[in-house]
Amino acid sequence: MEPAKTDLLSIISPAKSRKSTPGLANGISTQYTQWYLRYLDFQFRQLSEREKHVLWGIQGNNNVQDAFYKTVAFVASQITTVNRPSLQSIATALLKENGLQTTGDNIINKIPPVVTKDDLATLIFRVIGWLTMFLEIEPSQSHGSQFCVREPTDTNGTAVDSEVFETYIQPPDELARLPIHQLVKRFSQHIIPSSWLTSDFSFRALPGDPFSEQLVVSYLNFRALHKVAAIELEFVPYLGMHLEFDEESRRLKLFQFPSWCMILATSLSSRRHRRRSTGSDPRPYLASFLENYFESRASEGKLEEYKANELGIANLCGEVLLSYRMIFGQDRKSAGTFNTIYKGHLDSTDGSETPSDSLLREVCGRYWKDVLIFQDIELAREKTQYSASKDFPFFRDRLVTLQRFVVEQDPNDLKTLLHDRRDILRYWTFWGVIYIGGLSIFLSIIQSIIGILQIVLK
Repeated sequence: MEPAKTDLLSIISPAKSRKSTPGLANGISTQYTQWYLRYLDFQFRQLSEREKHVLWGIQGNNNVQDAFYKTVAFVASQITTVNRPSLQSIATALLKENGLQTTGDNIINKIPPVVTKDDLATLIFRVIGWLTMFLEIEPSQSHGSQFCVREPTDTNGTAVDSEVFETYIQPPDELARLPIHQLVKRFSQHIIPSSWLTSDFSFRALPGDPFSEQLVVSYLNFRALHKVAAIELEFVPYLGMHLEFDEESRRLKLFQFPSWCMILATSLSSRRHRRRSTGSDPRPYLASFLENYFESRASEGKLEEYKANELGIANLCGEVLLSYRMIFGQDRKSAGTFNTIYKGHLDSTDGSETPSDSLLREVCGRYWKDVLIFQDIELAREKTQYSASKDFPFFRDRLVTLQRFVVEQDPNDLKTLLHDRRDILRYWTFWGVIYIGGLSIFLSIIQSIIGILQIVLK
């Protein structure tokens, strides 16, 4: 593997694996990192000629792909280790790293043509999107000099509506000097989901409501969502949109790249193991970015309870994986229903589309004990009921809102009634009455026939 790619992966997941599981190295499986490198290769192929000129000029490297990965690794290091980095500070550090200077709005680069500071800032912002999966910025000059978030699309390339983003376009005034966490907030106050954040969309527990705290798997598995509540799925490219639910259209959004979550969740397990075995604690990926983001929200009075040790990117990704297991993996019929409806819709057909993640079919289409990743990472043990606040501190509000919607659904036809397993006791009581009642009727008919035959034969 090229040194630049190795450097990048060492930043994202720096610790040794806690297990000697075959296929795991440096805390991550080759399968997952290979998918991520394919994802970055795709993004590299989509770069405009202008953006490639930026890489040529900054890195002074005839191998543009190598220059690309060096730049990505450098930005990853900056947003992980530097306190309150901005696009401007990252650009300055990158130029210093490569021995370059600026004159006016231009950069005195190693290879013509002239590269501007705005070009470099936009490219860095795009790289941050690929390194976080929170958003993706359109290429430089696509919208003049403005920063523009690429509108989310599903796996079929269809545009997806979302309440996560409050705006998709921001004027560039002073944005390059803003710390990254403040820059991200210009596009959305909800780009990083968290139940600690107060907002108009936040859920408030109702006194005496058992569904405010307990998440019941029989209400949230995909079979109930689809067969009883008629909910359809949309697979989206941004972490912040995971489990966003639109009641009007009955569409539930799911993050489509579980391999990314697996890389970072495995990193969390590795860090815990290293802390126990050596006493040292390597700096977690994106640590500074998330700490700054949540501290900022706390200072605004938007954070109910600040729990820094539970606000890491690995914790967020672990919850995403746990939600896959709860919705699909704990019920075999839910996995079967997913395969029947969606299995053929998740593959990229050619190189023009973002590489599909084969792990998505695994976590959504198989029973959880048959999926290796659930044995490799530390998740909450399998339960029929989960604690909304303890097991899903990031996604509590969304899951409780979704569960409430399912609870309120009443079967309006026989087919839906036959599939309604939300209340297991009621479900088996219903079928018990059917079986016992049907058997009683059958025996009564047999008894009547025997009685009639006895009379006739006499």
